[in-house]
Amino acid sequence: MHKEPLYPQTQIKQGIIFFDKKEDNSTILTDLCVICNKPAPHGQVLCDGRVYHSECYAELISRREGQSKELGEISVRVREHKRKIIQASSWIYKITAFFTGEKINVEDCEKAVGLFQEKEKELREGIEWIKQRIIELWDYWPEYPPDWDERSQSIRDEVGFCERCGEVGHLQVHHRRPVAKGGNHCPENLEVICVNCHGKIHGRDFINREYRETTSQSPYSNRIKILRRAIEEGLIIHFSYRKRDGERSTRSFKPQRFKSYGRSLCIEGWCYLRKDKRTFAVTRMSQVKIVSND
Repeated sequence: MHKEPLYPQTQIKQGIIFFDKKEDNSTILTDLCVICNKPAPHGQVLCDGRVYHSECYAELISRREGQSKELGEISVRVREHKRKIIQASSWIYKITAFFTGEKINVEDCEKAVGLFQEKEKELREGIEWIKQRIIELWDYWPEYPPDWDERSQSIRDEVGFCERCGEVGHLQVHHRRPVAKGGNHCPENLEVICVNCHGKIHGRDFINREYRETTSQSPYSNRIKILRRAIEEGLIIHFSYRKRDGERSTRSFKPQRFKSYGRSLCIEGWCYLRKDKRTFAVTRMSQVKIVSND
């Protein structure tokens, strides 16, 4: 069920609540849908911890497809009227019209073209707005986004060479910070590298095949889903945690909310080992599982 924020909020934007806490530069993530900004308990989870309604996303896709179809139909009508305007000025048409009595009303055609072009502009603006909202979602898609082929080709065309060795052939796109470790698909996290450099990074041979990590959700994304469920249902989880110095521990923990520190997604809640409130980096957690209710 939806839980009210535990602190007074000052601003809500795309499912993120910002707080005026000078001693804490974190951002607290709520269960608000990033599309409609309404509560989305059990919503679909993005790789940065935010959520969205499946129906809101489906509506965006449907609206884009519907408006694109309408734009195509209007473009056909505009061409038809422009063709008639050109046709009306030809000597062949004038001779034919003289004998048949059929005439093209150029003034009506020009008015129709003007109205259709206004509608075209309106539709293009609407489609572009929807496109940007969808891209904002796909930037944080838990697996490869639906536009990955187009996205990776675009950045390869734009850069044109390996950003590590300068090679201009056999280019691929690499996530500087893997999605499995909290990365995303934003342009600043994508790097164009050649197949040899890519293979060295991952310790694999990519020369004879196109590289693609996986089309399924990563363990990191599944971890976020478990944490999100535990927050929504008030459940206790058990996990293994690795500190920066390599020290490991196992924790029983009741998560309360996600917090973002810069690029790091963290989870805050009650630690039963320390008997106090603690915050853990999601990337350093492993073997996360729900164990019980309170």
